[in-house]
Amino acid sequence: MMSFTHEDPYLSLTLGAVAVSTAALVYAFTRNRAKRPGQKRSPTISHVIIYPIKGCKGIERYSATLTDEGLVGDRQYCLIVPDSSASVGWTTLGQTKCPKLAKISVSMPASVDMLEVSAPDASPLKIRCNMNGVQREVKFWDWIIRVVDQGDETSRWFSEYLGVDCRLCRILPGMNRTDIKKGTVSKNSLYYAHAVLVMANESIDSIASAVGEDIGYNRFRPNIVLKDVDFPFQEDLFSSVSSKTWTMHGAELCVRCSYPGVNQTTGVLDPSLVGKFRSLRNKNFIKMNPIYQEPAKVWKHNDYMVGVYMKPAEDTNSRVFVGQEIRPGY
Repeated sequence: MMSFTHEDPYLSLTLGAVAVSTAALVYAFTRNRAKRPGQKRSPTISHVIIYPIKGCKGIERYSATLTDEGLVGDRQYCLIVPDSSASVGWTTLGQTKCPKLAKISVSMPASVDMLEVSAPDASPLKIRCNMNGVQREVKFWDWIIRVVDQGDETSRWFSEYLGVDCRLCRILPGMNRTDIKKGTVSKNSLYYAHAVLVMANESIDSIASAVGEDIGYNRFRPNIVLKDVDFPFQEDLFSSVSSKTWTMHGAELCVRCSYPGVNQTTGVLDPSLVGKFRSLRNKNFIKMNPIYQEPAKVWKHNDYMVGVYMKPAEDTNSRVFVGQEIRPGY
């Protein structure tokens, strides 16, 4: 007869997944019991975060301007490295290959054209954007994007701190990015699938409880974090979120890589944590809005999903801010 011990990894992972599902149901039950008849609290925004340099620390803002290209100032710069396997000779650098990026802080006093970066045991560096620099084509996941090199001095600072030969570049607006596999073109951008990533605090807390670690939202790098949803991962069921002045439509659930396994304080990757995430949030345990089922057809066996990509409505130019009430669509 087969027996299991507390060291059996498969039993532990399965129990963890069950724990997340159970926690969600218990949370929803106790929350609804606490409401008075006819009373319903609306979800609100608890955090607004932009990431001016892709892969580096984000900046928490009280508010930000939402456009059809996402939050203003978000993912405008990237680091690139030489890559002989890429047809264009360069590829973007992220925490998957360089976890130490997580230790670089970014400040943006006024606009994304003027930044300051800092890191432990390194002198701060002020960056003034130069859109007249050398233009380069770069492989970014399955696309070719066009960027503007920000010069030798800036690139030297990042290369010396990271121990990687890299260059800082700014995305070039008004250009198209090319899908390598399909040959189609879309707006030049540094977001992976869609412009805004949305998560709920209750979902993050549920994951932290299941894995037994203090897991913060910064592991998953959302742009907007909600609070006061009815139960963990309710955002998987949203077809849209809106306020009085803006609307975002659901696009797809966010398929994660090893990125969330990187400790955002130490810059160290914990592969075992990634394994726990995969056991808790794989396709066997996710209930989603039907609009996400088509993108889900390409999910692989070891993919795991945390957060929802949203597409801002066209011609959007509105403020999102902490404390703003939102209305979910289904």
